[in-house]
Amino acid sequence: MIDISVWNILWTAVNLLIFYLFAKKFLFGRILKVMEERKKRINGQFEEADKKEQDALKLKKQYEDILEGANEESNQIISKAKKNADMQYNRILADASEQADRMIENAHKSVENERRRVLRSAQSEIADIAMTAAKKVIAGNTSAENDSRIYNDFINEVDDDGSDPDGN
Repeated sequence: MIDISVWNILWTAVNLLIFYLFAKKFLFGRILKVMEERKKRINGQFEEADKKEQDALKLKKQYEDILEGANEESNQIISKAKKNADMQYNRILADASEQADRMIENAHKSVENERRRVLRSAQSEIADIAMTAAKKVIAGNTSAENDSRIYNDFINEVDDDGSDPDGN
């Protein structure tokens, strides 16, 4: 049987205390040191991850700001291009209108000059025909029959030339 004595209990307690002190000094110290190093390393990794996350958020914000600035700049460029296109359109339209007005004015002048030339030509032809008729009247007998013949010759001559007696 097992004998339980005070000395055995005391001796076992002292042995356990000595074993605990040796374990604490040689075993627990190293284990705690390794655990502390791991804890520091893990905390450092968490801090580094947080720092990288903050850096990434800052970088994201910078990129968003740059992108927003680029969008604003592209909108300004588009607006400026539209403005320039409108100005160029208006300038081209004004030039075309001005050129059309000049062409119309030149056409009116040309028509007026042609009308005057035709009128002068018609007046000259009428004067020539009148002179011819006057010569025939003076050269010939003046009778109703002769006057009618001269009048008909005059009308036929005017119709043959294609001239309108109204000057049109």
